[in-house]
Amino acid sequence: MALTQEDLQMMSQLLDTKIQPIKDEIQETKKEIREIKDELQEVKADVQAVKTELQEVKDDVQGMKTELQDVKFRVMKMETLMENEIRVNIQRVAEARLDLSRKLNECIKLSNDVKDRQEIQDIYLNMHHGKLMAM
Repeated sequence: MALTQEDLQMMSQLLDTKIQPIKDEIQETKKEIREIKDELQEVKADVQAVKTELQEVKDDVQGMKTELQDVKFRVMKMETLMENEIRVNIQRVAEARLDLSRKLNECIKLSNDVKDRQEIQDIYLNMHHGKLMAM
């Protein structure tokens, strides 16, 4: 059985009718794929922005680490200064204060001795003055 031109044309139209929904679906799928690609580009851009921000945060954290190391070093220097110089100087001041306190006590004692002698001399002076007046 040989197919006529009319049969072939009908078959072609029938195939076109059957294939058209598939073509439409392919076009719709292509459109959706383009939309997904566009969204994927946006996601890539967002990821790149997040990477950039993350790098900035890393740089900031590194800067803070460096600053923290500087602060730790300064604190260590201050502790060393306190331990080696300030404590020694405080000890020297305390020792000097103790020496001054001893010397002050000695001076007070000497002053009291001088006052006592002066009182005795005043008494003798008054007695001799009284004797001289009586003569």
